[in-house]
Amino acid sequence: MLTGKSADVTGPNITEQWGVTCTNLGASVLAPNGKLVSVFGDTFSGRRVGEGDWRSPVVLIGTGDANNEIVYEHAGGPDPDYARQLWPYIHDDASTGWTRGGISTVIPSDLLRVDDSLYLHAIVNHGFGNVMWSEIWKSDDSGVSWTHMGEGAKFPGNLHGGHAQCWSWDYDPETQWGLCGLHRLPARQGHHSAAGATGRHRRQGGIHGLAFRRRPVGLGWRRADTDHAARGNLG
Repeated sequence: MLTGKSADVTGPNITEQWGVTCTNLGASVLAPNGKLVSVFGDTFSGRRVGEGDWRSPVVLIGTGDANNEIVYEHAGGPDPDYARQLWPYIHDDASTGWTRGGISTVIPSDLLRVDDSLYLHAIVNHGFGNVMWSEIWKSDDSGVSWTHMGEGAKFPGNLHGGHAQCWSWDYDPETQWGLCGLHRLPARQGHHSAAGATGRHRRQGGIHGLAFRRRPVGLGWRRADTDHAARGNLG
């Protein structure tokens, strides 16, 4: 088992050919076809943050894991030769008066695999630290194309007092139960006291539990909230 940093997996001369030169917030999962699928947040084609084509989120697909070199082979989305933004929106900001849709950026939380499908939880922002809502997207082709799961898979930014904005999740195919950690995005960048969830039942550094059980295939996503715990179903 490797410890510490062993190599860069993105950057100039590594993933630059797909326009992923500066990027952040990477999350990865092994897809049903055995490939490594990685999703990234704010991504720029230039060699400095803010330079070049700005997209978020984007996907790269390749091979590797924690013990083997990660090598990307192509981009997810409609163009395998360039990591295009997974769904269309314009990056808006206060300088326009928020007149171009009001979304500054959409960033990923985490990826999850359940059987032959991948799920992406994404956070929709109106400026840093101001989450409008989060939502779940689904891929049935190992991370190439993504489909929004509908209004039932949208969660307001103030859900659980704002402590369910950023998710970390996993799934056990043997028991068909999963666990999701719910976090709050910091309102002040770099300030540790602003991060983490702080509900009535503080657990493991401020992480709430969200349990879900799989429903029969095709029945989609449903959630029900009970006393600071959300139970839902992935199908």
